Amino acid sequence: MPVHIQPYDHWDARNYAYTLPVYMQPNDPLVAEVLKVAGKFANEKGCSMYGYQGRSRESVKIQAEAIYKALQEMDLHYISSPASFETSGQKIRIPRRVLHEKSKQGTCLDLAMLYATCLEAASLNSVIIVISGHAF
Repeated sequence: MPVHIQPYDHWDARNYAYTLPVYMQPNDPLVAEVLKVAGKFANEKGCSMYGYQGRSRESVKIQAEAIYKALQEMDLHYISSPASFETSGQKIRIPRRVLHEKSKQGTCLDLAMLYATCLEAASLNSVIIVISGHAF
């Protein structure tokens, strides 16, 4: 049986694109901190971080915006991709690395995965769109 081995933080987009969700870690304590801040922003608009239980598009929109605003408050910065195998994928900083490092930096893929992870932690569905040279 063929075995594919790669570095733990490398996403092989060419051969294993479907593995992207493995880099989401919604149970990380630092992600919980993001949701705590997001909860405060949601409360300001009369909403809670209760996923789809509110059964309204408006409540989901408020929650997603609150998470985005909480991430903005963390003063995260965009950086270029680290050296990796760019022709077939790239290294990914898991949410903990993006949130915990003093630099608080990430590529478009790192930051998109972080936002998707936070949405997942709030019981909201997300979609990552990856195009040539960019992710959102």
